Order: sequence, then structure tokens, then C-alpha cells
Amino acid sequence: MSIKNESSCNICGEKKFQQKMCENCGSESRHRLLYSTLEKYGYLNKKTTFENIRVLHISPDPGIVNNLFSIIGSGYYLSDYKSKYYENYNENLPIPFLRLKLPDDIRIFSDNYFDLIIHSSVLEHIPGKYVDHLTELVRILKPKGRMIFHVPLAKDFLSTKTIEGGEFLTSDEERILIHGENDHYKTFGYDFFVEIKKLNGNFCVETFTEEFKKSIEAFHVKITHLNQLTTIFTFTKNENTQESSN
Repeated sequence: MSIKNESSCNICGEKKFQQKMCENCGSESRHRLLYSTLEKYGYLNKKTTFENIRVLHISPDPGIVNNLFSIIGSGYYLSDYKSKYYENYNENLPIPFLRLKLPDDIRIFSDNYFDLIIHSSVLEHIPGKYVDHLTELVRILKPKGRMIFHVPLAKDFLSTKTIEGGEFLTSDEERILIHGENDHYKTFGYDFFVEIKKLNGNFCVETFTEEFKKSIEAFHVKITHLNQLTTIFTFTKNENTQESSN
């Protein structure tokens, strides 16, 4: 699963990169690591993917969408609240694109609805409390369902509590100063690991560097692969849940 010294894109096979971005499908390192994680858990294999599986892919990632749709079919739901993504993807794909705003619009789905939820670098762009967003996403996961995702962590996250409220800042310059990007509303710190472990399931750090491994040992989270370029997380919902099933 390591792509540290990748010679070709594991999504489309392209061998040319510009600053770690695939020249063909436009994927970045985090997209290719996410794709590897999907492959690891069998979601890219038609023989192992469950029939009638439901997948929610929020802010769909370059190169991944067509491959997943070819495997999952009508159970594949795409979503992004930003109109430019909504318009582009809706034009190019033969499946509906839901313009959902987290967390309110997610409530249209009943408990235990999706088998898999995918999102990469999404939560930092959403106004509000990240715990509320994660709680709502876990609610719509089926028991034993999985969420595969990425959030950027602060460089000094061990000594930094998550900073939220970027939507209330009055300028892009302030958001860049505090959150690093003009469209980021959150900077994730150590409490991310504390809060996600409180949810109804099992949290795992799938990819990280040796240095990162040492830094999170105190949180007692499950870890897998080393020597990666960025972090990919998985959350698997507990099989026993008191929520109503569908």
C-alpha cells in the first residue's frame, strides 16, 4: 500500500507527475492513498463488494469517481454543496449529484443507510462543529459500515486543540493566518483523536510517517502502515447499535 516512491498513479496508471499531482487524472497523494485504502478493504473488487451496497462520496475525488461507479452502480451517491463541483460532476456522470450541506441536509437519510462514506479534506471547509458533522455521518452508517476519510492536522497538533469558527472571521487574510487557507474554517488538533474515539465504532489511522506514529502513541489508536506521505483514517461502526435499522 506504500506509494512513497510511486512510479505510476495507482488510479489511472499514468507515470507523469507534476508536484505529486497525476498529469492524467489530477489525483494528489491523499487521493491515491485513499484509493489504496478502498482497495485494501475490497471496495474496488466486484467479487468482494456486497450487492446493493450504498456509498456516499462527499466532494468526489479526481480519478476515483468513474472507477467506483463502474463497480457500485446505482448505489453510488455523490455530494458536494459547492455549485462549481455540483455543476461539473452533474454534467459528466450518469448518476445523480446531491447538493447537500452538512450536517442539516444529511438528515434526509435514515439511520444505518450507507455501507461506506468517503470524504477527503472536507470537514475543514464546513462551518460548525466537526463533532456534530462526524456524529451525523456515523448515524447514517450501517452497523459494520465504514467511513474512509482524511482531515489535515495542525503541524503542532499534539500541543494544539482544534480551532474552529473560521466562518466568522471577516477576511481571507485572517483565515489564512489562523487556518492556513482562505477557505478553511478549522485547524485540527489533538482532540480530534479524543472525540472520534467517543463515537460508536473503531477508529484506525491507516497511513502515516514513523514520526507521526510516535506522536500519537498516547492516544492508543489502532495503526497500520508506515512511511506514507499523508494520513488516511478509517472508522468502522460497531455491529451492535441501538439505532433503528433499515
